[in-house]
Amino acid sequence: MLMKWAKAGTENETHLWMQLNHPGKQSPKMISKEPVAPSAVPLTGGLQRFFKEPRALQASEIVDIINRFGEAARIAKKAGFTGVQTHAAHGYLVNQFLSPYHNQRTDEWGGTLANQ
Repeated sequence: MLMKWAKAGTENETHLWMQLNHPGKQSPKMISKEPVAPSAVPLTGGLQRFFKEPRALQASEIVDIINRFGEAARIAKKAGFTGVQTHAAHGYLVNQFLSPYHNQRTDEWGGTLANQ
């Protein structure tokens, strides 16, 4: 099915990019029994009623998610998409890692730039 979409979407030299994302803690209660995030910081501002409190990802899980993004990109390329876009805004997982509020880690996956 992905190949059919890519073929249809790239006719006449049109570009078609697949968007990849991971909701992190923004996975609704009805979908995710145990949402994950950089740190176990729950959503606030009235949103908490729609989402369960997340648990902090283990370092090995972070590496696994990175590998899965890579695998999804490989599949998109093989299917014929022009490229991929990693959604890193609107509070999804990549954005959570970039936020000092949501990412309170002190290991290589958070903290100061010196940690990196």
